[in-house]
Amino acid sequence: MVALRIAEAVTAGLPAIECNHIKAIRCNHEEKSAVSRAFLLYIYFVKFKAMEKVTNVDEYISGFEPEVQEMMLKLRFLIKTAAPMAVEMISYGMPSYKVNGRPLVYFAAHTRHLGLYPAGTSTVDFFKKQGFEGTKGSVHFPFGKPLPEALISEAILFRVNENMSKKKK
Repeated sequence: MVALRIAEAVTAGLPAIECNHIKAIRCNHEEKSAVSRAFLLYIYFVKFKAMEKVTNVDEYISGFEPEVQEMMLKLRFLIKTAAPMAVEMISYGMPSYKVNGRPLVYFAAHTRHLGLYPAGTSTVDFFKKQGFEGTKGSVHFPFGKPLPEALISEAILFRVNENMSKKKK
């Protein structure tokens, strides 16, 4: 894998597009020409630059492939069902939900998975014990596999109870 940088786009004569969250794109074929890699980089940054400008969750979801949209809509439904009082917004460039003035959960689509970012590591640990992969602050649901609806609902309810037990921000 080769990491492509904005400088490569400039070298190839393509305009560099700044992005606060994405610094590089990976390319499976090292032998591709610099122009091909720079073009891939350019397309990648154009897509995510457009994603940064979304103002609501509907706009965010509509920017993805139908299969990914379906998964995100299901996750959105589960969040709204478990936390009907949650305020929906875009924060950090992704769908976000707040309860009692505090972050409840975020989600975002990536290359191979849908990331769920519960605002609390205890919730992530809950999913990891059930065999799901993720990072310190996220859980990954691979595309093409069904969402664990019962687990997600349970985790959202847990987070709602956490937020409601704290003073309103």
